[in-house]
Amino acid sequence: MRSWRWYSKVAFALLVAGSAYFGWSTLWTDSGIWRSLLSVAVALSPFAIAIVIWTLNDSSKRAFEDYLRRELKYWYLICSIKGFYTESLEARLQEQFVLQLSSCWMYCPDDVIHKLYAFMDAVQRDGGTSDAMKSSAEAELMAAIRKDSYRTMRRGKTALTATDFRHLSVPLKPSDR
Repeated sequence: MRSWRWYSKVAFALLVAGSAYFGWSTLWTDSGIWRSLLSVAVALSPFAIAIVIWTLNDSSKRAFEDYLRRELKYWYLICSIKGFYTESLEARLQEQFVLQLSSCWMYCPDDVIHKLYAFMDAVQRDGGTSDAMKSSAEAELMAAIRKDSYRTMRRGKTALTATDFRHLSVPLKPSDR
């Protein structure tokens, strides 16, 4: 696809060629040429407007599809993060989390990826990381995900921070154990 610069060069070349053919004074003083140029501009303006509207619409569709992809990735991450809690430690959820982390390289912003790796570093250290550090890394991750989701959909800024995040679990009844 040719750029607008190429088209402007072609238009300038046509202007120079027309000036040489009709003569400089005739081109700039004769009202017939201006009237012809104006009628061509009026005739082509709907096409130009349609191209601009199509481009804007297409870019907004792509942005929304990108948002939906990230939203799905975030949903899977949040659902599978519970595989790292000491109560469950489910290998299936951990594998799903790592798989989603790998695919986040395609769609997620740098801040979220850095927080994902910080969380993974916190949970993979055998006994070297306290539960408070793990919870802090998880809270930072959740805050980064929320910040990205709010920024993408232009909902404004979120006032929640990592300190506002809490990990809640449902206590099991003795009969459920």
